[in-house]
Amino acid sequence: MKEIKFRGNDKESQKMYQITDINFSDYVANGVCYGDWKEFSINNLLQYTGLKDKNGIEIYESDICRCYGGIQEFGQYEYSGIYEVKYTGNGFDMIKNNCGYGWGLSGAMDVIEVISNI
Repeated sequence: MKEIKFRGNDKESQKMYQITDINFSDYVANGVCYGDWKEFSINNLLQYTGLKDKNGIEIYESDICRCYGGIQEFGQYEYSGIYEVKYTGNGFDMIKNNCGYGWGLSGAMDVIEVISNI
């Protein structure tokens, strides 16, 4: 079963925190950032996809990933690119250039590497 986790960034410091508790009435969260516990106002709430990249890094919504897949010939993959992880209503997809074209996150790519986040 998929582990349900969230992270979010503090409106003031813009630091990313692992969310441990959310008070939706005030849209305030308690979180941990680099071992420090803090209460903060959430700017963006990002859900964990339940998957990890090739380096073992957890993949969250809005992460930017370098992806490769398909047949490999002459050191090149059949398809590759930079994608954003987005929730599309049916699950998480890899979306390129906000055009609605994407690969399902769970199996379309052979190699996924998180390089950044929005």
